[in-house]
Amino acid sequence: MMTAQATNPMGYKGLHAFHKYWGKKPLEPLAYLVENLCPHEGIVVDPFLGGGLLTRICRIANRRFIGIDINPVSIELGKLFHDLPNSDDYSEAVRLISADVKSKIYSTYKCYDHSIAIHYLWNDSELLSVWTNHNSVGRVENEPTDYDLQLSRKFYEYSPKHFREITTFSNSRINATPSLSLLDIFKPRACLNMDTLIERILEFDNSTVRRALLLTLTAASGQMSNFVFAINNRGKNSNSVNSSARTEVGSWAIGFWRPREHFEVNVWNCFENRFRRLQKAIQTSSGKIDGQWVNNVNDFFNNDAGCALVTDAAQNVLNDIPDNSVDLVLTDPPHSDRIPYLELSEIWNSLLQFTHSYFEDEIIISNAQERFKTSNFYLQDMSKFILECARIIKPNGFLCLMYNCRKNSDWAFLHNPEKLKFVGRFDLNYSAGSIAQDNRKGAMKTDFVLVYQQTKKVRHYNFLDNLPGWSPDFPF
Repeated sequence: MMTAQATNPMGYKGLHAFHKYWGKKPLEPLAYLVENLCPHEGIVVDPFLGGGLLTRICRIANRRFIGIDINPVSIELGKLFHDLPNSDDYSEAVRLISADVKSKIYSTYKCYDHSIAIHYLWNDSELLSVWTNHNSVGRVENEPTDYDLQLSRKFYEYSPKHFREITTFSNSRINATPSLSLLDIFKPRACLNMDTLIERILEFDNSTVRRALLLTLTAASGQMSNFVFAINNRGKNSNSVNSSARTEVGSWAIGFWRPREHFEVNVWNCFENRFRRLQKAIQTSSGKIDGQWVNNVNDFFNNDAGCALVTDAAQNVLNDIPDNSVDLVLTDPPHSDRIPYLELSEIWNSLLQFTHSYFEDEIIISNAQERFKTSNFYLQDMSKFILECARIIKPNGFLCLMYNCRKNSDWAFLHNPEKLKFVGRFDLNYSAGSIAQDNRKGAMKTDFVLVYQQTKKVRHYNFLDNLPGWSPDFPF
């Protein structure tokens, strides 16, 4: 890979665009670092796997890989990208689901004229309009009828059956409170239809296909929620309808913000649209991965496995990795208080049937005071993490961290870590825009890739020196 590609990545597309997982990073710099800092059949470790695609990058590049994350959805994504379903098998599964449940789901959106609603526009609990789609004229916006109102009320008493209640905290930064429930986030009709999909998906014996289908549902769930804001000519945050404006459909932007004016979107259409995206990504994906993953690092080393994907806290798993056994630790760790990953992933983990999340072991700074995830605890945990990385990395091996945060004090663990020498850094340019980054005052527009080496004396490497923006100096 050319150095220009590493620092000027393309936009998120294909498999990288399938899921919304928080804090995505561009793939090109990751592939560049794997290619240049780890030998063929060497070992790469990512203790904070996140969106999971580093799994695929490393295995296609013939590097052994250990992916770790306390967030179950992260490891499920890693397994999906390691073991993509056959395109025909995945398509056939969705065809069977469609034959069995599409009409049942559509019946919950049926209008008085037997057309099917694609969107309902709500202002709090008031139904403002019902949108249908007609081939001859496209989108049609109708005033709600008594039939529409009665149909909506029909589901008011429904409670989810196949996914658990979520755990939330007092976190104003992401618009969360401890009392927030699934029925605050989804209309009861949406819960019923998600239950219908889950029940049918769980009937598939093929675990690879079943995983892909459940992740398709989680990837679509944001658009099934009350987070989908209405866009009109007065902007995203308008709380009133402007009759002269053409209202458009927004998306799940960030956190648990439930706009007063929001859409209820047809659950089947959301699921089918996300299926099409993954199907296309599978069809256009190159590279074949041999073998399966193991679930712990002991089996990885004892059986000379190609991949381990482990759901646990990084600090717990790193303890089991032998000294001086890893060529490259490449990871995007929690950036102080920027993203509370587990809190934001609760909906996905609920839909995926995971019984609970391990909030107490997450390394993070959370605005939720009842979690006691303060800066001091974060720095202690990250300092221990860096020490473990230094222990497991081979002599002359590398540690590469993608990092940025606003408070200088939260960089302390990165200054002169024991047994590691700072080699240099370059800017990690994002390959997609962000509502939060583009609109929040003082938001950071880039991360740094910080490169360390397990060595007594820093050497010069042309493939790093030639990176645009490469500097041997710490960011500040």
